[in-house]
Amino acid sequence: MKIYDKLDEILKHGSKIKILRFLLVEADEHTGRGIARGIDMSASSTYKTLQRMKGEGLISVRKKGNAILYKLRKNNHIVKKLLEPLFEKEKSIYSDIISSITKNLLREKQEIVSMAIFGSIVRKEETSKSDIDLIVITRNKIGKTKIDKAMDKLSIDMAEKFGAAISPYILTKVEIKRRHIEKKAIIRSILNNNQLIYGEPIERILA
Repeated sequence: MKIYDKLDEILKHGSKIKILRFLLVEADEHTGRGIARGIDMSASSTYKTLQRMKGEGLISVRKKGNAILYKLRKNNHIVKKLLEPLFEKEKSIYSDIISSITKNLLREKQEIVSMAIFGSIVRKEETSKSDIDLIVITRNKIGKTKIDKAMDKLSIDMAEKFGAAISPYILTKVEIKRRHIEKKAIIRSILNNNQLIYGEPIERILA
């Protein structure tokens, strides 16, 4: 049994991380095929990884009829003391990012009509190269200038804390209404896919 640097052994395979995350969230017994579907991985790769995890004592395996069921061993020391807290922290990353955005920009809240995240992060299709797409709608051009200036500090904050780049789209209320009338593709995309983090829903502004 490997004692030191245990996480090297457990987390060196991306497939294993996906299965661990799935079993922690779903917290029940699953067939190998069910797990494969849940993490969008081939059944054969999933099976091989599950066998490794069984050998490491991370999961329990039992047969029920013709089905083989897998379940995370919640009482396993590694699962309980290392993996559960680790994945809980992972789940809080998005809310921590939103907190940093609001903390930085809401110093000028009197200028802001609406703020929303949009793009790949909201669709959960982000990659390691994805920016954080943020739309901020301001009351007027003076507010737009103030938010543009505040965005400098926010960009530094995002880079230092999360290693992430922020891609801001700052418009006044008049500007976004005009671009909506002009049927700009980015406005359609935002309307179809955004998560409000402050203020009035964009859909209502453009209704």
